[in-house]
Amino acid sequence: MKIIALLSAKGGVGKTTTAVNLAALCARAGKATLLIDLDPQGASGHLLRIRPAEGLKAKRFWSGKADIDELIRASDVEGLDVLPAADSLRRAEAVLEDLDHPRRRLVGIVGDLTGWERVVFDCPPGLGLLSENVLRAADLVLVPVAPSPLALRTLAPLAALAGKDAVKLRPFVSMARGDKAVVAELRASWPNTLVAAIPVAEVVEESAVARSSVALHAPRARVAQAYRRLHAEVEVILAGQDAA
Repeated sequence: MKIIALLSAKGGVGKTTTAVNLAALCARAGKATLLIDLDPQGASGHLLRIRPAEGLKAKRFWSGKADIDELIRASDVEGLDVLPAADSLRRAEAVLEDLDHPRRRLVGIVGDLTGWERVVFDCPPGLGLLSENVLRAADLVLVPVAPSPLALRTLAPLAALAGKDAVKLRPFVSMARGDKAVVAELRASWPNTLVAAIPVAEVVEESAVARSSVALHAPRARVAQAYRRLHAEVEVILAGQDAA
């Protein structure tokens, strides 16, 4: 099992859309996939027509006492299951502060998961204890970066928070509009930035209205092709981890 997280200190950078599309592509490639929505807004579940997990309580989840199998739902995409978010996850930071080993709770939770080859986390924006948990539990952390100078400034604090786990971070250009100078600066400052870049496209909003992934709703669209390139690049990195 390989764990992929979508994480960013900044909101509104295409994190959830990427998580949903990447999870759908993993499943379509024959990998049994579980998408775990840690963002209390529940956008990932909404895009995949999954109702919020009303029985999911933050304290039980982070203490490892939640019956996760009872909360997981099958999506309309064959091979893709979803653990939808719940509003109670807004209390994640407060709950984690009261638990032992608050930065490693997620390691134990995902260690009990079986039956999936890929687990994808959609995470709320921020640089708190939840993010630290994700950084420790994931094999690969994808960081969407909108091509703007202010967005580039969010990477250094995230790398500092990650510490030795910063080697897992892979920035990629999201919501690209042809900002070549900023993209060049990103690649110069962060040489491990992925090649795949996700462009801004109206079909992303159209897919959201249809409550579907772009990759399946409009597979011939340029942005869908970009997501497929991102997925291929991710699989190469994960294969390299196995070979190391």
